[in-house]
Amino acid sequence: MRLAYTLISLVETPILASPGTLIKNALCRYRDAWRVICGLTGLYAGATVGLVVVVGAVVLGGLLALKGNVPAIVLGGMVLILIAVLALFSFAALFNFAFASIAVAPEPLTLREAFDRGWQGAVSYFWLTVVQMTLVAGGYVLLVVPGVIFFVLSSVSVFALVAEQQHGVAAIARSWSYVSRRKWDVFWRLVVFTVLLVLAFFATRVAVLIIARFVGPVTAFAISEAVSLLFDFLVLPLVILFLGELYKSLRTSRPLTPEAVALEGDHRGVIIGFSLFGGLIVAAYLGLFLLGALLFVAAPPAPPTSMPSFFVK
Repeated sequence: MRLAYTLISLVETPILASPGTLIKNALCRYRDAWRVICGLTGLYAGATVGLVVVVGAVVLGGLLALKGNVPAIVLGGMVLILIAVLALFSFAALFNFAFASIAVAPEPLTLREAFDRGWQGAVSYFWLTVVQMTLVAGGYVLLVVPGVIFFVLSSVSVFALVAEQQHGVAAIARSWSYVSRRKWDVFWRLVVFTVLLVLAFFATRVAVLIIARFVGPVTAFAISEAVSLLFDFLVLPLVILFLGELYKSLRTSRPLTPEAVALEGDHRGVIIGFSLFGGLIVAAYLGLFLLGALLFVAAPPAPPTSMPSFFVK
């Protein structure tokens, strides 16, 4: 009976969708929700550009007020960079969670519903991103390959957060359960999608270069930057929708068994260990960077060197 049940399950369980099918489904969902996606993308772009303008204005005001006080400018710039990075991560958490909600929602979401979900889940997404980044960083230190494996294993963790309310380490462990024993299948699907995005990016750059031949350098630079920014903001939702289709295919092609869920406890131990290791590495790099900046600020200016007498006429 057990063997018969296993054979029936193998026959009835759908296989993991091909890269073409995943991309097609992601594009269809993009088309169906394009108004909401464009609205969120516009808000995301506006918030990012607004942050850059505010930080630039503060820096310019500081330069005019301090009038060459280099230590104060360096320290103030470091504080502003830290605040700007945290703000950008917060924006990314809010809007990426909203895009992920669109990817797995059973029914279409309005712009307000998607934004509200992003607002409510931003903190959880931010924490998940920190854990995932330190996990991958800890793996990359060990000859790169473990980092690639950890990235693949955690590739759909955000959807475990959005759809299953798994947080932090638990979301990555749930993603591990879905991807386990299919790492290479998932890996080459991610590679195919990435290669297509790179080719699309190069195609836009070639188009910009062709246009630049008929306009001035300033106009060409403005067009190039605008196209790059537009490409980034339009492709980001597509990437999340693609990963959402991959998550749904993983979930339906091999539903989790009680044994697989029980193994998530062991996975959490590995995730916590490598995340702590990666966090220490990242903290060490940041500490060295800050130490170098402080030494630069504290170092006295070098005295002017005199020219040898035989160079003086």
